[in-house]
Amino acid sequence: SPLTRSWELLLGAIVFLSKTTIGTYSSRLKSHNIFLISILVTLFIPQSHLLLAVTIAAFSTALLLSADLNKTYVWRLLLFRPLQFTGTISYSLYLWHWGVIVLAKWTIGDSPLCTLIQVLLMISLGYFSYRLFEDKRSAIQTLSLSGAKIIYPLSFIITILSIFSLWRQNVLYLGRGKNTSA
Repeated sequence: SPLTRSWELLLGAIVFLSKTTIGTYSSRLKSHNIFLISILVTLFIPQSHLLLAVTIAAFSTALLLSADLNKTYVWRLLLFRPLQFTGTISYSLYLWHWGVIVLAKWTIGDSPLCTLIQVLLMISLGYFSYRLFEDKRSAIQTLSLSGAKIIYPLSFIITILSIFSLWRQNVLYLGRGKNTSA
């Protein structure tokens, strides 16, 4: 919920507002090293300690954002093209990932090959969504309202057809059919 995550937003705002002071201080501490170590540590914290992992990740990110990374190995890592591409499409990727995972689990199951297909599908859908809706050079952005007149009905039709297809394959239960409990 927004209330439980508000402290993370506040932390980001504090880092932004005090960038120069914290940046000078944390660069002497080699905060990029602390960031990498603490992010690696969070990967091994059990889910039962989720609050601890989130807290470490939030403060580690604050350290990274406040650090002077110029010419460090973290700076070079962040300039790595695949990471920049992932950052560019991250919002679209975020919007697509859950739907792809759930639909795949309902339809094709769970295996290493399915996981690879899901990742490729999420990246492809994220990229095309970015290009279509977020990129300022896209045709939809330049068409503005006339583009929305095409995209919204098309999205609605695709959604309805997808739901109908899942229902026809008995993957999606919509409350119709025989009662099997008796």
